[in-house]
Amino acid sequence: MLSRRVRRHLDRQVGLGDDIRMCMRGRFNHSLILFGDRVIIVKPGVVAGISLGARVTMIYLRAVSGLQVRVGLINGTLEVTAPAYAKRRRDLPDRRGHRSANCIPFRSRRMKAYAPVLAALRTAIAEANVQTEARVQSPERILSELERLGALRLAGVLSQHEFERAKRLLLETSEAA
Repeated sequence: MLSRRVRRHLDRQVGLGDDIRMCMRGRFNHSLILFGDRVIIVKPGVVAGISLGARVTMIYLRAVSGLQVRVGLINGTLEVTAPAYAKRRRDLPDRRGHRSANCIPFRSRRMKAYAPVLAALRTAIAEANVQTEARVQSPERILSELERLGALRLAGVLSQHEFERAKRLLLETSEAA
């Protein structure tokens, strides 16, 4: 699924024990690769603002604050938001998603094909956040986390299956602590 050029840049970032959980290939060979603990975005070529190389961005899942999917009539953009990627005027995804380091542009008609990828990415982010927060768990914190997960499920951000999985992880880690 990944182009040879993307694989070459990805190999420089990956160790021997790293397993790819899933990939998403957008327009211009821009690719998002999900590992167990991080997401790597590889953007080769001139369209990304790099002449002879590629822009490679690594974001740890525990640092991801959200996913934004913008779908227009023809094009769409997936933005992985994290505190390290505050919006700058020249980096606004709705104007230049192909140039932003944390965005993957795609064709809107491919949105249905990307649904499983987005679900896996949301689940991985929820699991990473639950594991990070599970280190210091009080009963009030567990209750507020369950309420937050319920709100995400009602808002449609998490499916029922993703909600149940995140809830189970939260309760298992709180019992282990």
